[in-house]
Amino acid sequence: MARINMRIDNDLKEQAQETFQEMGLDLTTAITLFIKYSVNSGELPFRPATKKQIENRQARAEAESGSLQSFDNVDDLLEALND
Repeated sequence: MARINMRIDNDLKEQAQETFQEMGLDLTTAITLFIKYSVNSGELPFRPATKKQIENRQARAEAESGSLQSFDNVDDLLEALND
């Protein structure tokens, strides 16, 4: 069995331990699951993205859902904002 040493912010480590503990995992098991998934699938278990990309995806999904209100003119928009 190999040992991996890494540096990580103390607060982040504690938050990760708490998060994984709620899932019934210790930090070693969670990291091992991450590595095994990546090796077996050839990809990360999530899609890496910048904050801007995430916001854009969310905005696109909201627009495509049809839940946004549209206005025919500025007066109607201002009226809706004041309601």
